Amino acid sequence: MPDIWMDVDTALSEVPVNIFPLIDDTDFKTRETAVAYNAAGMDLVWNFVTPAGAFTQTAVTPTSGGNYDWTHQGDGMYTIEIPASGGASINNDTEGFGWFTGVCTGVLPWRGPIIGFRRAALNDLLIEGSTASTNMEDFFDGTGYAGGTTPLNVNVSSISNNAITAASIATGAIDADAIADNAIDAGAIATGAITAAKFASGAIDAAALAADAGSEIATAVWASATRTVTSAANITSTGGTVTLDGSGYVTYANAAPPTAAAIADAVWDESTTGHTTAGTFGAQCATDIDAILDDTGTSGVVVGSIANNAITAAAIATGAIDADALAADAGTEIGTAVWATTTRTLTAATNITSTGGTVTLDGSGYVTYANAAPPTAAAIADAVWDEATSGHTSAGTFGEQCATDIDAILTDTAEIGAAGAGLTAIPWNSSWDAEVQSEVFDALDAAFTDATGLTSNGLLDRIRTLGWILRNKIEVTDANGNTVIYKDDSTTAAFTVSSMLTDDSTTTTRLRAA
Repeated sequence: MPDIWMDVDTALSEVPVNIFPLIDDTDFKTRETAVAYNAAGMDLVWNFVTPAGAFTQTAVTPTSGGNYDWTHQGDGMYTIEIPASGGASINNDTEGFGWFTGVCTGVLPWRGPIIGFRRAALNDLLIEGSTASTNMEDFFDGTGYAGGTTPLNVNVSSISNNAITAASIATGAIDADAIADNAIDAGAIATGAITAAKFASGAIDAAALAADAGSEIATAVWASATRTVTSAANITSTGGTVTLDGSGYVTYANAAPPTAAAIADAVWDESTTGHTTAGTFGAQCATDIDAILDDTGTSGVVVGSIANNAITAAAIATGAIDADALAADAGTEIGTAVWATTTRTLTAATNITSTGGTVTLDGSGYVTYANAAPPTAAAIADAVWDEATSGHTSAGTFGEQCATDIDAILTDTAEIGAAGAGLTAIPWNSSWDAEVQSEVFDALDAAFTDATGLTSNGLLDRIRTLGWILRNKIEVTDANGNTVIYKDDSTTAAFTVSSMLTDDSTTTTRLRAA
């Protein structure tokens, strides 16, 4: 049996997650009362078995609100919400048995109670309904029995008084002797048996058939609309014999069927007098051809026949619509109808005149002006730039954008000031250090480098060499003036200059070292 019963197909707000308090996995006794819905290592699984034995496991992610709201009820006991439908993982929409298992960091693995899910009506009857539950609980003490106050019990003595025993069965039992007394034996059957003799006495024989029985049977047989002859048998009548060949087709013993030519000949030779029923092809052909001949004459359509009822000028004049026949406002009505057309195309240099002036089309179909010239480009431009900004404030229009953006630009440039006078609070950017250093070095290098002298080495090289010459060890060979200048360690030669120092007994000359 499950630990708990709950209603199926219902949103449940507090479903127990654990059957015992969650316990710390270090000391194995401290109750964990602050496990959050998103605790580290949270792994919550819903196990479910249907009454048919189908087992499933579904991972559930607790939330701080919504379909799977995780709540600490107290003393390490936790609950979670389960929706009736529409949940991302599990829903309370199936009868069966389910329980939670889970683990998270710092907490021993746990299991929840086994919950049985069944129709709410059953829970109402067996648990929640006041009358039904009271009756179920009190049936056996006599206090809740609807039929009275006598307790319901199982009493062996009362059962034995009216028990169904072998003796009570035997008293009225149907045994062999009882059957034999009124048994149905061969003699009893023979008395009323249906025998050949009895059948013959009332049999339907030839004598009993009516005189017209044969014709009635034949009529019934041929009343079937469809009859299939399955062999090459003959069907004979007084008119001749119709024979079926081996394939079931009809052969003719005394006459051949008419040919197509014979049928066509008979159709066209048929007398029209026999076909006068209205609506038939025969009647229509006969009467309509005669009517056509009456209209065209026996000699066809001739001028003379036309002249009798010809449409002539005189005939037209007799019923003509002239000025007198027109109503007084006919012109107005016609004009209104003409100009009711929304689109009109002028194909010639005609004039359209109104009280305001005359619009004239030239030979190319362009409009010319008799009383006013169109505005020039200069006049249009002048009107555009003189337009007040106050009339153009709708967002997204050119007028609104120009007005607001130009004002914003003026605000920004006012802060800069003339010649950058307002730029007094620009913070230094450390990324500029390397750039400034590079620019200064390039300038000094260009100033100190003698590109046209003995060497074209750079500024740093010259300064380094100057340092060596000024302070480092120098050796001069007296015989030839060869000079060695050493690096800072006074051991490694930086460079050697042949005959750097010479002495002609009058002047000692030192050559350029580098």
